[in-house]
Amino acid sequence: MHEVCNECGRLANYVTCMARFGKPPKQAAYEVSTFSKGKCHYCGRETMVTEERDFFYPDFSLINWKRYKLLKERYKK
Repeated sequence: MHEVCNECGRLANYVTCMARFGKPPKQAAYEVSTFSKGKCHYCGRETMVTEERDFFYPDFSLINWKRYKLLKERYKK
């Protein structure tokens, strides 16, 4: 199991629901989750992280994480 930040977890949940069901998720994440300080396995940021299960075990392989990081850096400025 990997640690994941809120942003990456919600993104993966959204993409998974769109791929599987053709519509956005009814709920982006569990209402109550335990977050702790750590490093997100997907985006690499030091931030508050939780477990993948808190986002309903989305399929993180649907996202090109290298491209996501590049685009995020580009539009960060």
